[in-house]
Amino acid sequence: MGTLVNLMKRVLMICYYFPPTITAASNRSVGFARNLIEQGWDVRILTTRGNLDPAYPVGEAVNGDIPVYRSCEIDLKKIVRSISELLAGLGFTSKRNFLDSYFCTPDPKFGWLCLLKAIRLACWSDVIYVSCSPFSSAIIAAYVKKMSNRPLVCDFRDVWAQNPYRNYLRNHNSRAKSLEKFVLDRTDCLVVTTEGARIWYAEKYPGLNVRTVSNGYDKIVSAVPETDRFTIVYTGSFYKSRTPDLLFAALAKLEMDYRFISVGSDVSECAERYGITENVTSIPFVIHEKALGILATASLLFLKQGRVPGDPPYTAIAAKTFEYLATGIPILADVPEGDNADIIRRYSRNAYVVTSHDSEDVRLSIVDAHKKWSAGAVRLEVDREFIENFDRAKLTRDLVNVFDEIS
Repeated sequence: MGTLVNLMKRVLMICYYFPPTITAASNRSVGFARNLIEQGWDVRILTTRGNLDPAYPVGEAVNGDIPVYRSCEIDLKKIVRSISELLAGLGFTSKRNFLDSYFCTPDPKFGWLCLLKAIRLACWSDVIYVSCSPFSSAIIAAYVKKMSNRPLVCDFRDVWAQNPYRNYLRNHNSRAKSLEKFVLDRTDCLVVTTEGARIWYAEKYPGLNVRTVSNGYDKIVSAVPETDRFTIVYTGSFYKSRTPDLLFAALAKLEMDYRFISVGSDVSECAERYGITENVTSIPFVIHEKALGILATASLLFLKQGRVPGDPPYTAIAAKTFEYLATGIPILADVPEGDNADIIRRYSRNAYVVTSHDSEDVRLSIVDAHKKWSAGAVRLEVDREFIENFDRAKLTRDLVNVFDEIS
């Protein structure tokens, strides 16, 4: 038995977001970890000891089948807030994002004190894997690679320096580009989640080994839509340019009965602005299994991506896209042109992809979906090609191929 254990390949997974913190990033890391173990890998997770981000609530920890190591974190956001208050008390004014750009580079999670523990665990490992964002984890991983001499795989779930949701000063963006180059110069393989991101990074960094390992689904969810009331469900966060305003403007014009359920975001104030409070329910973040159960009851699933004027077609695909597609339930996607719009068009047989940013187009899509729902004309079927291509076990095998290649 000891010989068998010694022959197992070992991977250190540096994952800032991991249960009990509830995020899509946690789901990807847990899915990979469990499937890696099933496929014969010895896995160690390094994550945070506590959750300092109020945007992501705490749920349940994973079972003991995944070894998890935790390190504490300095709350840099709290320090910036204290400095701002101190300067204000002395009569100085400063913008919060100005202080953020200096104290929280590349992000506020840089206060995670995991370097020494990461080096020790990396020396035990055959491969280092780091999940980003936060991208401060990638900088830590680059130093861990240098100290341990182990190959490094960076998994950019989101793009870094050209992220359309960034909102920093010009000098911060310049440093983000420099730090991205610093990390990728020391990376044995960069993993991204979309083909658009792979092409972008391959062109930006000639010679960089870039692979696509998409997000996916952990299981096919049996849809059990409500039959008494047309129900639209959204799971996840609304923030910055990702808001429900366009949808709510469309809902306010409807002359039919419906219900909108937001899981993970309180949209009550926005609903009140549009006069649709009685039709809208906000549910706090729930554990992954419960969220899947709620979306399985939907008549229509809503997907939203923010828009930043002047940006090129989006390469990001929301992780919830795959969970939506795994139900076969009709999808209403208010998204810009790009990879997310393309994948929904390809794999959903009941999709409404609105790229016009026009509330009337959203309204007409909902009316058509309601008409088909009322007539019982919706065929809930998951695309076979989707099932084969985006099963988490299959995607984990793709990741293992990367590990085997560089180790």
